[in-house]
Amino acid sequence: MREHKAFKYLTNYKTQSIIFKNFLMILFVIILPISILFAVIYQNYVHATERKIDEMYITQLSNTVTAFDNIYSETMLFCYSIANSPAVIEFMSATKYNDLAKKSDYDKILGTAYITYPYLESIYLYSDINHYILSNDSNDKIGNFKDKSWFSRYAYIGANDLYIIPRKINDSYPYCLSFMIAVNNSLNEKIGAVVVNLNMESLIPLISGNPADGINLYVLDKYKKLILSDDMSHMFDEFNQYAFIYDKIKKASINKQSSYTETSSSSGLEYILITNSIQQRYSLTPLLLIIAFTALILMISVLVSIYLALRTFKPIQNIIDAVGESGNIEKEIGIDNEISYIINNINATIQNKRLAEIELEQRIALLNNAYTVALQAQINPHFLYNTLETINFMAYDHFRAPNDISDITVSLSKMLRIGLDNETRIVPLSQEIEHLRLYVHIMERRYPDKCDFIYDIPDELTDCLVIKLILQPLVENSFQHGIRPQGHKGYIKVSAANENDRLIITIEDNGVGMDRATLESVTEMLNSEIFLSSKHIGINNVNRRIKILLGNEYGLTVSGEEGKGTKVTMNLPLSHSQC
Repeated sequence: MREHKAFKYLTNYKTQSIIFKNFLMILFVIILPISILFAVIYQNYVHATERKIDEMYITQLSNTVTAFDNIYSETMLFCYSIANSPAVIEFMSATKYNDLAKKSDYDKILGTAYITYPYLESIYLYSDINHYILSNDSNDKIGNFKDKSWFSRYAYIGANDLYIIPRKINDSYPYCLSFMIAVNNSLNEKIGAVVVNLNMESLIPLISGNPADGINLYVLDKYKKLILSDDMSHMFDEFNQYAFIYDKIKKASINKQSSYTETSSSSGLEYILITNSIQQRYSLTPLLLIIAFTALILMISVLVSIYLALRTFKPIQNIIDAVGESGNIEKEIGIDNEISYIINNINATIQNKRLAEIELEQRIALLNNAYTVALQAQINPHFLYNTLETINFMAYDHFRAPNDISDITVSLSKMLRIGLDNETRIVPLSQEIEHLRLYVHIMERRYPDKCDFIYDIPDELTDCLVIKLILQPLVENSFQHGIRPQGHKGYIKVSAANENDRLIITIEDNGVGMDRATLESVTEMLNSEIFLSSKHIGINNVNRRIKILLGNEYGLTVSGEEGKGTKVTMNLPLSHSQC
């Protein structure tokens, strides 16, 4: 049952609950060392794996360097051997057509040596003397030869110079790495060139094995010019190749990718290997074991944390059971967690005790006041009536005619007869209006031309039963606090209406009104069950008598605005038996 309540607290207060906070704290204490341990294990695993990957790529690059350096050296030797071949020199030195026809046998000149190189695309023999060119499929003038993309560089080759050119055969396809060397005669004059074309698509698998996706190989000569790459999109883009490659190396470093560089000591070529994607070639078995072990530890940690959180919450739960009301654990407005709930209940208990003491003191005071009033009421009211009658006769005898003193005295006497009649508490509305008119008559004599009194009472409501002496105090309150303080004449309107089988009586004036603070104070007083203030005694007396005799659903409400008057609305039951 207690666990059920604990989870009820968690549902009510959510992340502010003491249970939840304890759970997080305990879980943190358990998880922290486990997380550190896992992080250390994982980092060691990652570093070890990265070292293996680096070793793999370094080995791959080293093998590539060795393989291409061998091919590079073999091709250079092959070019030099062809360039120094007597048959080649004889072909390139021929000037007469008959001699040229005899000396232009391609297979006879080269033999079959070139067949042993699988990556060899073609060999061109060009004579600058007779302007003929020989290849495996052509024997013609240079002007009729299709592939001349190498020819523009021929003029820049010196004696015995070797020029390496990455290019496209016939500016199209296939992609080749061409070795071009000048051929010299016995006078060391350049008489032609040998062009050996290596097929890049056949060459790259031979030197790099089977490269994985996302890996690019770049080979630069001593002038930082790209001569070989599997990145064909930039292979033949001669514009700033060096900047592109080194920018790619920089981006690989920023993106936590890898790049490897090695410069051959024999050929002077620079080899660059760049991985284009973050390496994730880690062995899954150890990683899965680490994840499974960590998940198991986390699950156990959560369960242990829940158990300890509930155990540590038991003392708080015992306090809640002691201070709570009948085990009520529903969330209340303004309470964020269980501690706030306990504090709120303790404060509520202290406040209720204090209010009870204040109410007791007030009831004792009211009882003493009622006792005093009761003693005073024992005085025979006929003594007051007879005294007022004596004053009336004396005034009449003095003035020998009707006068204001007699008039006011008669009105006051009638008011006292109605007010001191203790036999009835409920009277017709017409009697209350009569009592009010007597009071108004006195006030008009005392304050002439100060206020107009307006009555809007339908005839069908005059026989409705109301509590005695509820209109005069409200009208007097409107006159004294609303009309008198202002410097000009005002009005007080008393009206009655039948609204939804209720008798609604309003006393409205156009006096000075109330400011917001006073209006809120009066409204709070009318809604309170305890009256401690010495202000607004008249309106509070009427309101309390209505609630005591008729019920809490009846009573007074006040509205108004400073400078625009005040309106008091009286809500009473409509007595159908007497209407």
